[in-house]
Amino acid sequence: FIEGKSLCWGSQPFHWGLLVLFFGHLISFLFPSSVIAWNGQPMRLLILEISSFVFALSALLGLILLIYRRLSRRSLLVVTNKMDMVVYTVLLTQIISGLGVAYFARWGSTWFASILTPYLRSVFSLSPDLSAVSAAPIWIQLHITSAFLIIAIIPFTRFVHFLVAPVDYIWRRYQL
Repeated sequence: FIEGKSLCWGSQPFHWGLLVLFFGHLISFLFPSSVIAWNGQPMRLLILEISSFVFALSALLGLILLIYRRLSRRSLLVVTNKMDMVVYTVLLTQIISGLGVAYFARWGSTWFASILTPYLRSVFSLSPDLSAVSAAPIWIQLHITSAFLIIAIIPFTRFVHFLVAPVDYIWRRYQL
């Protein structure tokens, strides 16, 4: 908003990475048997896992650039509040733990579809079944916890903008 070049270098990889990862998680939640069937062929599983990892790295790079931009520009530092830094910290935790899941607890797309989807459905039915996630590795527990924390704090921050459907956002020019 204040200067466009460094905003673009951080904003684009961050938003595109998050967008693809969000829809990947959503598809796995809505159609778990299709994802498990897709992952039945090793080459397709590898393509899905590697491309997801690349988009996660893109989101991480973008977030690091956005944090650097915010902390290195005096004009932005003046308008930065504590909740901005809390959100950045939780987002960093979310992305790094997701990368940890992908690297240390491999085949996360299959795991998500088979284990986490039933857990999330139990959460949405207001009868959480913690048995599956309580036995999960720490990376997965951290990823789940930070996801719920993001959902809890976003409405109280300036980052609430993603809840509004920005249909024209894709092709509009940066505001000057």
